[in-house]
Amino acid sequence: MIRRLVPLSLLLLVALATWAVYARSHQPAGVLHELVRARPGRAFPARLSVPTAYRTCTRVELPADSTMPRERCGDDADMPLELEHLAAARESFDPDSLHASALAAVLWWDEKPASLDETILHLENVLRLREDSVPLLVDLSAVYQFRAQEKQTPRDLVMSLNYARQALMIEPRNQSALWNAALTSEALYLDTSADSAWSAYLAVDGDSPWADEASARQSALRKLRERPTLLDRPTVSSPMATVHAYADAHPQEAREQGWNDVLGAWGNAVLSDSTSSADSLLNLASHLGTALANRPRGDASLADAVQAIRSAASDPAATTTLARAHADYARAQAIFSSNRDTAWALYAQVRKLRPSSPALVALARAFAQAVDDRYLEVLSDSDTLRYPALAARVHWTWGKKLFDDGDGAEAQVHYGQASRTYERLGETENYGAMRSAEGWALYEQGDAPAAHRMARQAAGALRAHRRSVRLHALFRDWAEYAARDGMLAAAVAVQDEDVAVTQQIPRVLPEALQARAAFYLVLGDTARANADLDSASVLAPTLADPDRVTFLTRTRAVIGNRPARELDSAIAFFTRDKGHALWRMTALARRADLRLARGDWQRAGADLDSITAQIERTSAREPAYHLRSALIEQARARFDQLVMLHVRGNRPRKALQALERGRVAFRPVTDSRPAVDTRPRGPEGIVVLEYALIGDTLLAWTVRGDFVTLDHWPVDRDSLVFTIERADRALEHSGREAIAKPLLEQLHAWLIGPVSRRLPEGAKIVVVADGEIGRVPFSVLRDRQTGKDLVEKHTLSLASRLADAGPSQLVAASSSLRALLVADPAFEAAEHPTLDPLDGALAEMGVLRSLYPGADTLAGGNVSTAALRERAPRADVIHYAGHAIFDDAQPEQSFLVLAGRERLTADTISRWELGGVRLVVLSACSTIRARHGRSGGFAGLSGAFLSAGAGGVIGSLWPVNDSLAQPLMEAFHREYQKSRDPADALREAQLEMRRKRVSPTVWAGFRYVGG
Repeated sequence: MIRRLVPLSLLLLVALATWAVYARSHQPAGVLHELVRARPGRAFPARLSVPTAYRTCTRVELPADSTMPRERCGDDADMPLELEHLAAARESFDPDSLHASALAAVLWWDEKPASLDETILHLENVLRLREDSVPLLVDLSAVYQFRAQEKQTPRDLVMSLNYARQALMIEPRNQSALWNAALTSEALYLDTSADSAWSAYLAVDGDSPWADEASARQSALRKLRERPTLLDRPTVSSPMATVHAYADAHPQEAREQGWNDVLGAWGNAVLSDSTSSADSLLNLASHLGTALANRPRGDASLADAVQAIRSAASDPAATTTLARAHADYARAQAIFSSNRDTAWALYAQVRKLRPSSPALVALARAFAQAVDDRYLEVLSDSDTLRYPALAARVHWTWGKKLFDDGDGAEAQVHYGQASRTYERLGETENYGAMRSAEGWALYEQGDAPAAHRMARQAAGALRAHRRSVRLHALFRDWAEYAARDGMLAAAVAVQDEDVAVTQQIPRVLPEALQARAAFYLVLGDTARANADLDSASVLAPTLADPDRVTFLTRTRAVIGNRPARELDSAIAFFTRDKGHALWRMTALARRADLRLARGDWQRAGADLDSITAQIERTSAREPAYHLRSALIEQARARFDQLVMLHVRGNRPRKALQALERGRVAFRPVTDSRPAVDTRPRGPEGIVVLEYALIGDTLLAWTVRGDFVTLDHWPVDRDSLVFTIERADRALEHSGREAIAKPLLEQLHAWLIGPVSRRLPEGAKIVVVADGEIGRVPFSVLRDRQTGKDLVEKHTLSLASRLADAGPSQLVAASSSLRALLVADPAFEAAEHPTLDPLDGALAEMGVLRSLYPGADTLAGGNVSTAALRERAPRADVIHYAGHAIFDDAQPEQSFLVLAGRERLTADTISRWELGGVRLVVLSACSTIRARHGRSGGFAGLSGAFLSAGAGGVIGSLWPVNDSLAQPLMEAFHREYQKSRDPADALREAQLEMRRKRVSPTVWAGFRYVGG
């Protein structure tokens, strides 16, 4: 069996292999022209880049735990196209064929979610070759939207929106992109953005069935937005039935009105001797309290507060105390979000008054400033069954305290308790606020998919509260973690909605505009960023916070055409304020650009050096390796700028230092990181070959001890990346060696030829490579002159950066190795319907047990996260023979398939402590792939094990049949027992396979990453 998801239908891949270059020209030709003329029927709500016959969509019944609508459009009978006659070029690997096969797979979907995963993978592979291809962006948007509804994954909706918005940046009137942007915005509850997107679509398509549907969807959305969200608040003259109807429909608003407005006004009326007004207000509070208490699982705190007042009616002093306490509590609630210090003082005053109302005292305690270990006594001292809203507030406050203290997991528990309580009470605004808080806690723990799910649930709950500052907070946070996930176009879309919401909340509008300006800045759209800051500055006189006014002034100096002295002041300001690293780096970059324009290379270099040092410090503090990668990747252009500055100045060592700063550290953060000014030096006895692809320039540093040389030459970037992709795809399938051979020879000529004179025969080579070049199968790069593969001349390994290229701690050959062998986990078929049992995995384990006497073993139903976490740290060698699933969009969510429904994600592994593990062997597919960008290192599972402290990892670039891989694994472990050197052992095993004429498909994809 093959350790991977089931591939796309071979029939479809072959049938459409000769599709023409639609992605570039938009003009159908050849076989594609026939398909376009056939107009396959629409299969799902989103639109593809190719024309499809319009079909109406209907909603289908959803499982009970589903939260997103699912629609089907037409049926298979609507698609009579004969595919067989389209088959013509079985061996095509060009991007257009890959694009075509992916489209075919989604148009004629086989009802398997894994097929959608593969479709997305193929489209994103092609997109890396053609980053500005609008059709590819449109199709990715459509397929992500389709997968979102099928798998109920809101993060896919955000990805869909991101691709649609990227397409519109290039082609603003593209109908399919406009359609997908509108459809996805609506599904994400970005109502204002969706309305605008439907209008934009109808502006380019006013007369078609698609336009009719767009108009209908927009009309339904507008009716929903125009519908009154709240009944009129009851007054002292309202009939009891009106009061009860309001409390039943809006329990949160009724409870807050009773506590914050009515009883507060009652207190003031009592204190001013307005007896008649006080009696009317108390009656209204009584009606509201009774209605709330009588609801199923209702909150009785307001009813009990009224009862406490009436019980004190015969005691004027007690009544006065209650009146003063309620008045103070109401004032505190009114200013809590804008003036916490004064509000906390008022809550303390309420407690000091000791009113004869347990519910009032408990609520004042729940909003206390001092949240310490005694805080939870509020729960034990109160009747939480009668006061569930009080209990929810305590969990909310305690959760925030835990989150601020860095305990996101425990904070999530309390946020969850609060959200479930608010949901039962029907308090939708508070429920939405808690779902939003849960989302942020989950994101900080590395669970981005769950965070996006929570954010969407929060948006749905807060949809009726357009004037709520909590909706603003949700969109602000949601945009932030969309940006952190690399979905900047979607982040701007979410922030657009935040700006629309805060138009009705003027005091927070400047904050929303500043946040959007920051995203525009990262996207390079300084005009829009400046416009947002200008708008925020107009509101500056209304801001009570002088620090925010100063911040506005400094940010405008960064991106506006301001005098140089203002830019210098801004840099000084952002340097003092550690919370604004992005703006400081942007200001430094702007000043560097100005200095470069004046020819001041030295001071420009100093500014760029400060930027890279800032990024290095920030990323070094980030415990999660994939977030360190994201931080570095966002600043790639600055690293590249500094590298090329030193290259032009003939400073190869300085250029290499700058490049190294842009490599993510996979070793645990407790390891010492080389100082910024440390001279680059290679490990003894090893040649380090470090690559960087910057624009259309390929740079290669050869490092031998203290000796550093730099070679650089022009390349056609697209041709290089395209050749790498084609070579990988050819090698992935046995029997296509003839197709791979010229590609591998060309890659050798590009990558090895120019530096071959610097590589002594037989030298050990450690390759440090860009993300693009990191996917090169170096072992089989073929020298056209000698006919030899690179592995025949050299022992090869890879490292994430020069500092990690040295040898890891080697176990003495005379000592025994403690091995943990893991094979063929008994996963639940329903959880992974496309995966098959691995027939050769247990046999592989049996062979390895003879090489590692006394090895610890896990197989079948025993392969659990708990068992692995307990046993892995005790092993010298870990060998995993099972399924691995690589998440191309989110490598940190790649996972090893374990028993039952368990998944061991890369993010989880990266947080383990595996410093005693010398070697991890992942005899599974796609476990050692490079990141797409140049943040250094390798994505997914291999990077996770390195981050956890493992000395090195062996894995594969592509799927390998487990039975065919067994001889390679046996040969490797046999050699490793002799040498205890993973790179040498892998080379010997690969040469043995080569001598036996085993297809390179089986062995060429395996490589070693580590010291």
